[in-house]
Amino acid sequence: MLLLLLLLTAQCRWWPRREPPPAVLDVHQATLPRMLDPTRAQSIAEMNVTRQLFAGLTRLSADGRDILPDLATEWKASGDRRIYTFYLRQEAVWVDRQGQAVGPITADDVVWTFRRLCDPTTGAASAPLFYIIEGCEDAHKATGIPDLEGIDVRAVDDFTVEFTLVEPATYFPALLTALAARPLPRALIDAAGDAWAKPDALWTSGPYMVREWSAKRALLVQNPLFFAADEVTVAQVRLHALPEEDALARYDRNQLDMVLLSPATTAQFRYDQARQPELRAFAEPCSTYAGFVTVNPPLDFRLVRLALSEAIDRDRLVSEVLGGNALPARHLTPPGTFGAPPADQIGVEWNPEHAQDVLARAGYPGGQGFPPLTLRYPQNVLFEAVARFLARVWEETLGIEVRLDGRPAETYAQTLERTLPLEEAPHIWLETTCNPSPDAHHWLSPAFHCEESPNRARRLCNAFDALLEQAAVEPDPAKRRELYAQAEDALAVSEVAYAPLYVTTQTALVKPWLQPAVARADFWELRDWSMDMFAKVAAQEE
Repeated sequence: MLLLLLLLTAQCRWWPRREPPPAVLDVHQATLPRMLDPTRAQSIAEMNVTRQLFAGLTRLSADGRDILPDLATEWKASGDRRIYTFYLRQEAVWVDRQGQAVGPITADDVVWTFRRLCDPTTGAASAPLFYIIEGCEDAHKATGIPDLEGIDVRAVDDFTVEFTLVEPATYFPALLTALAARPLPRALIDAAGDAWAKPDALWTSGPYMVREWSAKRALLVQNPLFFAADEVTVAQVRLHALPEEDALARYDRNQLDMVLLSPATTAQFRYDQARQPELRAFAEPCSTYAGFVTVNPPLDFRLVRLALSEAIDRDRLVSEVLGGNALPARHLTPPGTFGAPPADQIGVEWNPEHAQDVLARAGYPGGQGFPPLTLRYPQNVLFEAVARFLARVWEETLGIEVRLDGRPAETYAQTLERTLPLEEAPHIWLETTCNPSPDAHHWLSPAFHCEESPNRARRLCNAFDALLEQAAVEPDPAKRRELYAQAEDALAVSEVAYAPLYVTTQTALVKPWLQPAVARADFWELRDWSMDMFAKVAAQEE
């Protein structure tokens, strides 16, 4: 018996181990972009494809908590936080369609990329994010010939690049994770013009390169010369542009690993118990809120604003009005953004009983004596539905009257100017802010800072603004995250300058063998994704 056991043990020891097949990811896309220029990418589909092809100086971790090295191995800031120096990987190269190196990625490529980004003729929608770079705003807003040489990005040597900022900004390394900031191949663009971005002409620097491309199907393969190739676990990515019905049929046959769903289908599948375990919602870079004109009586009393915010059942709003195509929001910055608190933390919760008590303490028990409020919104179907929901909730919960005031979308912003006479201003207005920025600074400051935003709430400068200014010069990322969390709390709870409502989402069906490491819908980094190919192959063989 002992001899038999020893023989079996020896056989197991020498039995060849089964290696998993190369990981191949099959993803559904509504359409495939015709051009792959990260500077001009606007749709989420364009962003997520080009993000795989170009590396940035820095990159965001999948959970949005950390800024990681990428093309830059390290960086340092001057004592006043106005000059940032980045040191490039000397092994990073541009790779052509055949997988051959065509030259190193140099500081000159980086300098040229940012001058192109700030050049108004490029048409980069994200250029205002980079006004923090000295000379970028002047160049981008120039009515004549822009002074691109005045954009203060310079090559110290072939692999060192220096940025001079208009003011201290410790969020700058996070900002460089944005897609528009990814270095581009100057030599190719100089030679080919706009045609450089066609899939059949592209040079790439990221974890993947284009192998095949058509209107209906694309194949990305692992870049053999990518500087971190050993960290990439998905060998191939097949993108399938299909009608949703066809994509769902293929998904059910285990031929697709992930299908992006339309809002209508998302609403339908929320009630399908069989689909529930495979539904995944990714936050889009769009946040909707109800802003308060904080000096317009009776909203000049914080308790009144708090009652209005606490009375909103955001889960019900998402379910009844949005068909599940959103996440209830307790603060402004969406998940997956550096500095965003967890979605279920920080901010005002739905608490109708407390809202009623707060309103009574403000002098309006049961809404008695409360004057009618004006809720202004841009005229479209969605905003009108949200406005009607809020008016109904506030009437049912607090006993107050809300008058709806829809305005043409083209002139809507003008009706919220803080210079308007108070009698022409609404009490409350609806706003959706969409932002490609990967850092909380660009969500909070342009929307609500007392001096750096339109300040439609007519706020006085207070702790919120001081926290943002402190975060802008805080070098420790962990402390900066904490400052942003405090700022979110100060704005939504301590001051109640607005009532956060929801963050829109992109919902997908995802097979259990795929682990998409992503929090924001526009921040796919497939190099961080993982797959159990044994499970996929087994399902396909059933």
